Amino acid sequence: MRVGDVVVTHGVVKRQDVESAAADAHRQGRRIGDLLIERGLIDERELYRALAERCPGRPLDFVTAPAM
Repeated sequence: MRVGDVVVTHGVVKRQDVESAAADAHRQGRRIGDLLIERGLIDERELYRALAERCPGRPLDFVTAPAM
């Protein structure tokens, strides 16, 4: 599952906002999570939650992650 799908499933972001951010991310060669944060649609903690759910069983580096 992609990060955008996770945040939509959680009800944090509307599908149309994710699709817009995904198109811009592709066009600009950027990551969708960064754009969602810049647009104020999610915060860093929500991005880390989505990444953790997207990759269960894979450790994330929470040393550089924001405190939850």
